[in-house]
Order: sequence, then C-alpha cells, then structure tokens
Amino acid sequence: MFKRMFLLVTVVITMFCCLNAQIIEKLYPELEQVLLYPANMCKTNDNGFAFVGYSAGQNVYMVKLNAEYEIEWHKEVYARPGQTDTRNIAQDNEGYFYIGGNCYSDDTDRNIWYLIKLDSLGNMVKEKIWRPESSQYSCMHNFILAEDGLMLLSGVGFENGRFAYTTFLDKELNIISEKQRKNLGSDISLCTICSDETDFLLIGISMQGLWLEKIENDSVIWEKLIDHTAQDSALYRFRPLNGQAVNNGYLIGGYTRNYKPGLVLIDKSGNLIWVKEFQ
Repeated sequence: MFKRMFLLVTVVITMFCCLNAQIIEKLYPELEQVLLYPANMCKTNDNGFAFVGYSAGQNVYMVKLNAEYEIEWHKEVYARPGQTDTRNIAQDNEGYFYIGGNCYSDDTDRNIWYLIKLDSLGNMVKEKIWRPESSQYSCMHNFILAEDGLMLLSGVGFENGRFAYTTFLDKELNIISEKQRKNLGSDISLCTICSDETDFLLIGISMQGLWLEKIENDSVIWEKLIDHTAQDSALYRFRPLNGQAVNNGYLIGGYTRNYKPGLVLIDKSGNLIWVKEFQ
C-alpha cells in the first residue's frame, strides 16, 4: 500500500513540476501509517502543493507541501461514520481550501455528498452535506472553483431514475442554485466537470462513446456523443478522469482500455480534434 501511495505522489508531482529538466522525487515515510493513498491534489497559492486522500481510518487526510516539496503539515481534516472519500481539492485566492467527496447519510446507508471549507492550516471553517429533497442518494463526481463560488457535478438517484445534477454554491457553501440535468438511465455514467470563463462542460461515457454537454448561463448549448465503438481506436473504452479548458477547446485526460494514459482534444463545439495514447 505504501508503494502505491509513493507511486501516486511521485506521478502527480512529476506531472506538475520539473526543475532544470530533472525529475523531482520525494519519499514521505512519515505518511506510511496515516495515509493509505492520495486521491487528488492542487497547487497552492504559495507555489506549494496540497494533496488529500484516505486516512488509515478511511476518513479524509490532508498533506501540505511547500515549494521545495517538503511537508509543512499533515493531519486528518474530516471524519464521518463509515467511509468518507474525496474527489477533489482546490484553494481559492483568499487561501481557503475546499474538499469534497462522498460519505454515508445519517438516515440511510447510501451515499450523500459533502463539501468542507478549511483555512490555510487545514482547520474546519464550514461543512455542507447535501442531497436533493426526496432523493435516495447523491454521489459527487467532481467540483470546480468558479466565479464567486463552486460548481458541483453529481449523480442523484430517485425512485423514478438517476439524473445528472449541477449545484452552484457560494464560498460559504450556501446553495445558490441546483438543477436537474440529464436523465442518465442505464447508459450514461458521469465522470467530471470543467469550465472556462463563460461556461461549463459535463463529461461522461456511454456504451457508444464519450458524452459531452456544454452549459452556458444555466442552459444547455449543445450535447455531443463522440463515437468510440471502433476497437482499433484509442478512444475505445476510454475513461475520462478530468478536463481542462485550453485555447482551442477542451483537453480531457484519462486512461485507455490498456490502462495507458490518454488525452482527448475537442474544439469549443465538441468536435473531436485528436486522441493520443502514451506508453
């Protein structure tokens, strides 16, 4: 387990940073007994890094690194009864950290999403646990910082089906708006959300291909399905994990059917530009 943790930390730091064309590698033996593995990370305002993942007690553990990749502090920052996972971590321009994921609800044995706001030292400022009224569960897929708040993508289950939901919260974690999006049925699985200055892109997969939905001013601008059923295509069984707006469109990262790193570039209208698979 420790080898897995070290590999993940090494990979994400390597992806972010190179110094004089040399790969930086750090080993953190002090985390061996307290952190099972990291789930996600972000660059911090002081040019350091913060990553978050499962604690040894299957709660939320956070580690803060400085710009030299040395540990400044590490501790468990959130715990609820049962297993509490993490999907993302972000820091705003005021220095506050936001961490979100899934936990068990108090009245059922099913998932419900949470968001927590922490100060720059990892101390709790505010907590939000939520599922829409009358829903059976609410499973967070990702959240991102947006103008004046956070936008969250989740899959919500009701007696009559499963739906994609977007929830916009202010930075005090008050819900400003929530909207039911796609009826997911048994075909589409949500994966992540990304944004540029004006809109949001929802990313998922179906049996037919890569599913995309672009939202602007709370309305759907377009919906696309990029076919990946051809078994000789690098898109075949491609699993998206994250997305990023770029100058000419959106770059979607994930892994291919052979569990190799992959990148998909689409334009602003959702048309496929290229797919790349890496060894």
